[in-house]
Amino acid sequence: PQDEQSVNLCPRELSISRLVAQGLPNKCIGKELGISPWTVATPLRRVFKKLDVNSRAAMMARLIEANLLQD
Repeated sequence: PQDEQSVNLCPRELSISRLVAQGLPNKCIGKELGISPWTVATPLRRVFKKLDVNSRAAMMARLIEANLLQD
């Protein structure tokens, strides 16, 4: 399991990840952050790559494992 030190997410990636954790789709995340859904997808792809996952569910599991979803 990865720990906090091995998962380095930038603030934007972290804020998007936390909104994904709330079950929001890209469109709603974009509205919430004042950016386009396409702009949401880019950091999301980076998070997937950093965590070596290919689904939102797997991403959430890794972030929970790494204790990265606490506010």
